[in-house]
Amino acid sequence: FKHGVINDDKQPVRITLKAQNGKLNFEVSNKINHAQKDYSSGIGLINIDRRLDLIYPDQHELLISNNGNTYKSTLIINL
Repeated sequence: FKHGVINDDKQPVRITLKAQNGKLNFEVSNKINHAQKDYSSGIGLINIDRRLDLIYPDQHELLISNNGNTYKSTLIINL
């Protein structure tokens, strides 16, 4: 959860996992914590991409979005 707020009843963390039509779809979304200061190097997503390429070469898609209020990650793996 990227700098997420996990205790807001009005905007809870949402986790969805579906297996359908030969694809696994895993989605996580959460409210962004604007008070959190990010001093990290940002290497986490790079490492995730590398690992997915090694484990699921040409069989996955990782989508990351941030609309300023919500951070959303979607991973699709071809089964």
